[in-house]
Amino acid sequence: MSWLAVHTKPREEATASAQLQQQGYGVFLPEITERKRRKGKWQRVRSPLFPRYLFINVDLKEQSIAPVRSTRGVIGVLRFGGEIAVLPNAVVEALQAAHEFGAEADTISELEWPHKPGDSVEILEGPFKGLAAVYHMPRGEDRAALLLTMLGSEQTVVIERSVLGAVLKKNQ
Repeated sequence: MSWLAVHTKPREEATASAQLQQQGYGVFLPEITERKRRKGKWQRVRSPLFPRYLFINVDLKEQSIAPVRSTRGVIGVLRFGGEIAVLPNAVVEALQAAHEFGAEADTISELEWPHKPGDSVEILEGPFKGLAAVYHMPRGEDRAALLLTMLGSEQTVVIERSVLGAVLKKNQ
């Protein structure tokens, strides 16, 4: 059995995965859970770890990969110089182990928030709307302490995390 990388159409990884499974291929689509801002709110979103790619497990001596190219959502099988690129089993096994470990962690952790101490962030709503502040630390699950420069000195303010924009400047 060999693992092959399949190149998919943009944002059609899940469609391609389902179609390939229906055709009898072993499919692995590694995903990651991220916090993204959608419609003004932070949401947990699952997205492909490798956008536009998934992996199939085939026996190249027994199974034809010709139908893969005409599968809905698929562009083709990854090739180098005309030769099909076969991934080492150890690489895919390591990805699967990491994927299973990540799937077990369903609780919201500090790692899922894009803001880290020292990052410069923009405040999107409220009385401080439009101001830049330095993310200081979390205060519970949904609030954060920020350092805001006002009247010539730094003041600590606590606001809802949902009103924080993207990181303007990462803490180095």
